[in-house]
Amino acid sequence: MKPFIEKEIRLTGPLTNELVMRYLHKYTSLHKKRSIISTYFDTKTLDLLKNSIAIRSRTVNNTDFYELKIEKKQGYALEWQIKSEKKDQRLNNPNLWGLPNEKYLKSINAIPQSFKLKEKIDISFRKFFTKVERTSWKVKFKEAIFIISLDKGFISDNRVTDPIIELEIEVEKDPKNYFLDFCLSIQTNFPLTYIEGRTKAYRGIELLYKKSSLMFANRKKLIKLKKKLPAAKTLFMLAKRIITLDSSSFIEKKSQNYGLSLSTSVHQMKKILIVFGSSHVFFNANEHKTLCREIYTFDKLLQFHLKKKLNSQDKMKSIIMWRNFLKSQSMLLINLKKYEEYILKFSNF
Repeated sequence: MKPFIEKEIRLTGPLTNELVMRYLHKYTSLHKKRSIISTYFDTKTLDLLKNSIAIRSRTVNNTDFYELKIEKKQGYALEWQIKSEKKDQRLNNPNLWGLPNEKYLKSINAIPQSFKLKEKIDISFRKFFTKVERTSWKVKFKEAIFIISLDKGFISDNRVTDPIIELEIEVEKDPKNYFLDFCLSIQTNFPLTYIEGRTKAYRGIELLYKKSSLMFANRKKLIKLKKKLPAAKTLFMLAKRIITLDSSSFIEKKSQNYGLSLSTSVHQMKKILIVFGSSHVFFNANEHKTLCREIYTFDKLLQFHLKKKLNSQDKMKSIIMWRNFLKSQSMLLINLKKYEEYILKFSNF
C-alpha cells in the first residue's frame, strides 16, 4: 500500500465562507462540502505524537476510514487511508485496522528503526476528537493545482473544547514549485490570519495537557552551538520546528510561557544563521539574506509584545503592531520553509 504524500500549509484567524469564496471567485466557483469526524489515539505518555505519528479513525459523510499519518517535516507528511468494512470494529484495536505494518514502515524509513510501533498502538486509547464542516475548492494556478479547504468546527475530549477555523492549502500538482508563494499571496489577502504550524493532533494534545512544546524534551540541544555546519543543519530543523509550533501557540493564547520559549528559539536561530553565513558550501546568498531579515524583524516585533510597551491609550497602535506581527510570522515561516527545502535539496542533509 503506497502512501499519499501530503504537502500543505494551514492558515487560521477570522475566516468565513463568504470571505474565502469572494477571494477564490477569480479562480473557481466550484466547491465540495463534507462533514468530517476524526478520533485520535495515543498512549498515556504520547509516544505517537512525540514521533510525529497520528493514528485516527475518521467518518466522512457517514463513510468510515482508518488513517495513519506520519509527519516527515513541517507541512509534509505520508498518509495511508483504508475504508472500514466492519462498523463494529471502528474503534477497536488500531493494529487490526489493516494499515501498513511496522516492518514495512521501517523499510521505507517512515518511522525510526528502534521505535516499537505495534507495542505503542496496543496500549493506545482514544484521546480526543475533532468535528469539522469542510468546504473545498480546486484551484488552478499557472501550471499548478491546489486544493483549498476551509474547516470550521471544534476539537474536544468531551470535557474541554476549542474551536477550529483553518484554511488548508494543499498541493495536488506543482511541477514548478509555486506552492509557498501561492500560500503567501493568499495570506496577504486575509491580513488578520497567520500560519497555523500545529497539526490537529498536536493541538488536541496541547488542549488536554496545557503544556508548551510537549514533544521537545530535547530542546536543551539548542543551548550550545559549535561552529560546525552539520550541527548547525541539525539544530536548524529543531529550532524551525519549535518556532513554528510556539509562534502559533503564542498568537492563539498570548501566553508569556510560549512567548519566552519562542524568543529563546528565535535567538538560537540567529546563531545558527551566523554559522551558515560563514559557509558558502550550500546556501543561496539571497535566501540567506531574506531569512536573516525576516528573523530579525520577527524578533523585534516579538520583543515589543513580550515587554508590553503599549499602554491602554495606544489601542490603535497596538492593533497595527499586532497585525504586523501576524504578517511577520507568516513571512518568517514561509522563508524558513524555503530555506529548509534548499538545505535538503543541495546539502545532502
